[in-house]
Amino acid sequence: MKKSLIALAVLASTGAAMAQSSVTLYGIADVNLQSSKVTNGVRQTALESGGVSGSRWGIKGSEDLGGGLKANFVLEGGFNIDDGTSRTNGSIFDRQSYVGLSGGFGEIQLGNSWSALDDIHGTANAVFDSILSPTAYIQAGYVASPKNQIKYISPSFGGVTGTVAYGLGENKTATSNAKSIFSLNVQYAGGPLYVGYAYQNDKKSDAVATGGSGLTTKHNLVNATYDLGVAKLLASYRNVKNPDTGYDKENTAQIGVDVPVGASLVLSTGYASAKSEAAGVADLKTNGFAVGASYSLSKRTSVYTGLNLSEYKIAGTKTKLNLYAVGIRHAF
Repeated sequence: MKKSLIALAVLASTGAAMAQSSVTLYGIADVNLQSSKVTNGVRQTALESGGVSGSRWGIKGSEDLGGGLKANFVLEGGFNIDDGTSRTNGSIFDRQSYVGLSGGFGEIQLGNSWSALDDIHGTANAVFDSILSPTAYIQAGYVASPKNQIKYISPSFGGVTGTVAYGLGENKTATSNAKSIFSLNVQYAGGPLYVGYAYQNDKKSDAVATGGSGLTTKHNLVNATYDLGVAKLLASYRNVKNPDTGYDKENTAQIGVDVPVGASLVLSTGYASAKSEAAGVADLKTNGFAVGASYSLSKRTSVYTGLNLSEYKIAGTKTKLNLYAVGIRHAF
């Protein structure tokens, strides 16, 4: 009898321990058929992966450590669903791979996670923050995944949250300093209003002998949305100072609107304009217009379509692009 009671107690305790831990397999499969043409080029028709969301698969989990404290991990890799290849050669979990702790103090992530700027980058991007978005081909790029990153995410204080992250370059040598990426964001969400600000500083390594801190690319981003019920207004502004390219400064502004039509259909449109400066002199103005629609077939599956018309710069010359796409996105 005693042995039976002991065995039952062990089973019960094991079950409780298992209930306090969870591991989830998840992912997104997104593919689109697109037709595109650039200035003086031929029209290309292609089946491409990741129209609205980059195709990915991942494993995430958490363990309840007691007292409100949890251990968390995420392992996430990107892939190209059109041909079955990995997004990044030689990398299994190129999108995210981190472990950390969370509790009443917020959350700490250690490893390969998104920068604080990337966390909010798409929150006000019209046409579903996709390849069809008006900013997709006209604004300067940024490092979305710094790697070797220490990241802190605060709890919410009356709708206000903040994030601070620092990515170590780990490439210091006897003749050059290490590069690094620092980012932060502050967000407010209350009722129909959302406002977010993010800053990112990408420091390039430089020669120790110069005594300098190295060239840096600095990003400032402001996003805002307001939900009227019948429509959601979107606006964003990004300033980039990039001294190691031919353009010292780039400014991109965007406005857009999402309009729900019934329970399943969302129409979205937006316009973006970017200006660049070289040596303090205005050099190029580029713009993008986009319109799209997304229809939910279920909670996990949707179809989408849209058009992007953009004028952007290549080697200081304006190039026109028109892109049409229709795709399907499934989350699992």
